[in-house]
Amino acid sequence: MVTSRNLPFKPWAWILALGALAALVLVSQWNYLVYHSLAEFFSVAVAAGLFLLAWNARRFGVSDFFLFIATAYMLVAFIDALHTLAYSGMGVFPTHGTNLPTQLWIAARGLQAAALLAGPAFLARRVPLAPAVGGLVGITGLLLLSIFAWDIFPVCHVQGEGLTPFKIVSEYVIVLALVGAGVHLWMHRQRLDESVWRLMIAAIAVTILSEAAFMAYRGVYGPMNLIGHLLKIVAFFLVYKAVISTGLRRPYDLLFRDLQASERSLREARDGLERTVEERTAELRRTVEALQVENEDRRRAEHQRDAERRRLTALLDLLPAYVKMVDDQHQIRYVNRHYRDLFGAPGERPCHEIQHGMMCPCEHCGIGQIIETQRSAEWEWTDAHGRTYHVIGHPFPDFDGTEAVLVLGMDISRSKQLERQVIEAGEYERRNVGRDLHDSLGQKLAGLSYMVQSFSHRLQGQSETGDEMGRRLNELLRDAVTEMRALAKGLDPVGIEGQNLLAPLRELAERLEAAYGISCRFTGTEDIVRLPDDVATHLYRIAQEAASNAMRHSGAQNVWIRLEQVADRLQLWIEDDGGGIAPSDGDGEGMGMRTMRYRAGVIGATFSIRSRLQGGTTVACSLCAPQPHKQKVLP
Repeated sequence: MVTSRNLPFKPWAWILALGALAALVLVSQWNYLVYHSLAEFFSVAVAAGLFLLAWNARRFGVSDFFLFIATAYMLVAFIDALHTLAYSGMGVFPTHGTNLPTQLWIAARGLQAAALLAGPAFLARRVPLAPAVGGLVGITGLLLLSIFAWDIFPVCHVQGEGLTPFKIVSEYVIVLALVGAGVHLWMHRQRLDESVWRLMIAAIAVTILSEAAFMAYRGVYGPMNLIGHLLKIVAFFLVYKAVISTGLRRPYDLLFRDLQASERSLREARDGLERTVEERTAELRRTVEALQVENEDRRRAEHQRDAERRRLTALLDLLPAYVKMVDDQHQIRYVNRHYRDLFGAPGERPCHEIQHGMMCPCEHCGIGQIIETQRSAEWEWTDAHGRTYHVIGHPFPDFDGTEAVLVLGMDISRSKQLERQVIEAGEYERRNVGRDLHDSLGQKLAGLSYMVQSFSHRLQGQSETGDEMGRRLNELLRDAVTEMRALAKGLDPVGIEGQNLLAPLRELAERLEAAYGISCRFTGTEDIVRLPDDVATHLYRIAQEAASNAMRHSGAQNVWIRLEQVADRLQLWIEDDGGGIAPSDGDGEGMGMRTMRYRAGVIGATFSIRSRLQGGTTVACSLCAPQPHKQKVLP
């Protein structure tokens, strides 16, 4: 329901305003200059009052919006005063004609529109006030200088012809700026008292109608000019009601609206804070209860973990193998009881000092390899007491995130001894069988061959059938003797004729080349240390297995066997130009490969197998050469 309380003006104010406008219309009919002067000086008075009110109230925290608008309207009022004095017929500037007041009018309206467009930005305090006010003063000065001193302001009115295109286009631009000012003020209306922003919107709308009237007038005393000034009076009166009247009657709402809004926001924030505190207190209470439950669960979990750790430690102590955990600096972080029984308490000593008596890590340390590759590995090592251990290592980060390796070492000395005894027994039986074949059966076959040959000579010439049977029987016996000797040589390649390793390896190469039709060559140094029979036999078997594998499986066209002595080391190489080998982690090795590795370990030699750069495979075996006398290489 609309009442007088809701209206922007009281009813009597409407009556007085309409009466004043009617009086001004009558005055315009009597003397237009008097009417024009009253209309313009009314706007000057409103602007002066607006500026004085805003300026004197600035210490109370008045919004920068009012200070900016008041300053702009004061500058506009100054230009309007000059416009009034320059108006045609006033005689103050007789030489300038009708163009000067029109130029001043456009300058004042442009400045007013620009100020109204920019003003709402100060409601959010996003623009510093002092530079903006300085800019307004500077623009005003430039406009006046361009009109009075430099005479560069475009012509706006030509006597006898009317308004220039510049003046008309300028009015359109001013109208667009005023429309933008209204939209801008609407967007920030929540920062102003409702009655104030409504009156300011109305003032902008009436100003737009006033500018529309001034677009259409033809003479300085014409009716459209009269209507435009009346609308200007109404617009300034609305500004008066919005700022001066409202400011004088309700200064608290106008000057301290931001403070009032801040107090309201503060009360709302306080109420919200109280609610938040209550909610946070309840949430904190629930959190504390949940933490208590969680702490209880954690204590139970820690107790259970400690029990499991003790159980695991007890199980590790019962293992018939040593267990240790070593970090990337070779420091021991854990050992089981079996390890302490074997090597003593580690203390601060690194593993290589405890187990190998070395001050720096081993050259081929399995721990470093596992940490670098993050893959499990297996190896064997023998301690100072002759015990051999099969070791398995796994990457195992410690609880603090340190990279470490969990190592399990099993004593395989007894199984190694049994394996060695089995192989040595097998070699012993082979040598016995070879010697028996060579010494017993070989001699008997040789004697039988001589007897058959003698008997064949006696029967020669008696019959053709007897001659043929004698020759056939003699050939079969010679073949049997040759095969028997080859078989005996294979069973006891080293010791049958008291030879060392050079001749057996040369015969091995010739025999393999004849058997497989693949080139097989043996080379050796001039002086080779005479080796014990067991060492020579193991090296021979390694060469035999490696060369046979190369001929059967690698697709090689050439195989080379080399035996050399370099300084105090004896080195055996078996190489081929076949397809090479694929990388392996050891799980895919066949029995032949494992046997070769074992034979090398039995005689204390190192064993390796790798691909050749030129293609193919190299099997290498190296050991310290014994010290007995040397033997010349057989031709």
